[in-house]
Amino acid sequence: MRKDVRTYQLSLELYQRCKSLMIPDELRDSLIEASSAVVLNVAEGAVRATAVEQRRYYAAALGKLRHYQAILEHVDCGDEKARLLAERIGAHLHNVCHGQALVV
Repeated sequence: MRKDVRTYQLSLELYQRCKSLMIPDELRDSLIEASSAVVLNVAEGAVRATAVEQRRYYAAALGKLRHYQAILEHVDCGDEKARLLAERIGAHLHNVCHGQALVV
């Protein structure tokens, strides 16, 4: 994975950040799983040969990101940077899924 791929790097940052968030135990595993799935789907999509295959993985990443965002809203963890970072990643993934960008 190229280290300069923006969405991948942002996704890694989101994953690292979520591990330190103060949220209830019953949602913690789900939050970590969702943020991990974002990273993994972005990485997988980046190496797919066709745009259709790439978009399928980016759409899965976007779905997991929405799951992550819903948990943050539900618990109101107070981490504005995590919320803004998730919004930025969401914008990247939305653009890629809708053919408005070629590189994530």
